[in-house]
Amino acid sequence: MAAKFEFSVSFGENAQKCHELLTYLTRYETIAPSVPILGGGIEAANLRRGDVISNQTAVLPRPLNKVDDVAIRALAVLAASNDQHASRKPKPNLHTDPEFVQELVKRLYGASMSSDRHEITGVIKEIQLKHVKIEDIISVLVPKTARRLGQDWVEDTASFGTVTIGCARLQACVHHLERSFAERPLRKTAQSGNFLVAVPEGAQHTLGAVVLAAQLRQAGAVVKLVLDASAEHMSKRVKSEQFQAVLISASIGQNIESLRQFVQASRDRENQSNVIVGGSLLSVQSDLNARVGADAATNKWQEAIKLGLRGLPCRQVAL
Repeated sequence: MAAKFEFSVSFGENAQKCHELLTYLTRYETIAPSVPILGGGIEAANLRRGDVISNQTAVLPRPLNKVDDVAIRALAVLAASNDQHASRKPKPNLHTDPEFVQELVKRLYGASMSSDRHEITGVIKEIQLKHVKIEDIISVLVPKTARRLGQDWVEDTASFGTVTIGCARLQACVHHLERSFAERPLRKTAQSGNFLVAVPEGAQHTLGAVVLAAQLRQAGAVVKLVLDASAEHMSKRVKSEQFQAVLISASIGQNIESLRQFVQASRDRENQSNVIVGGSLLSVQSDLNARVGADAATNKWQEAIKLGLRGLPCRQVAL
């Protein structure tokens, strides 16, 4: 009567030993040819380092004997040893490994401008398989990729249309990743708050505001996002809804006077909402908040939360 045993093996440092044991145990026939290993069937004699057999059942054409039992136990020990070795190997970290960040940004950058509009979805999945957190994709990788796209346009190595398409794809990825936030617990340091993130009408790109809104939501805030908003719309919005802070994203090229009017329109009647400006314009206008009459200016979302939840004097936040 044929004997059965179940096994789960990861071929790593002990690949050769595991291979020998499996070859012995299945010496009268190969492991079932239909066994799926890395997407296809494979015989015991063709097992390679890195191949994985998981939760499979091998059928032996004879009863198990003591030698077989010893071989199976040895196989289990070797598999466990491989798992322990793999767990000790440090995982790449976005915050401590700049080369790892550069590698992922390069992949995301290439996909954002690919002729295949679906490629970027696959790259995002690859990045997640590398144990990169969703919030790090949104907060670290997407902004770095967007800056690289912007630099291409400044240096005239990419057209405005190409950069716009790339940013639009990144923005779509942020929206997709953001859906998982509702299924996950908020951070332990979550901040309560009701924020309105706004982009003035005529702005060329809105990716920064979309990323900011996602970061605030992940931190536990209630956020509403309005794009291409007019001063009139903002005036009506803050009168009909109550926000603890209005965060305005201003891009390079934004007219200062029109931005000042936008800021004034974003204040509620009681002047209780803090109005905070940020965006790429802040990098070339160090006194931006004073010039447009905002309560503060910052490009750090953590700082924006703190500023939005307390009363503010009119001042500039050091970056």
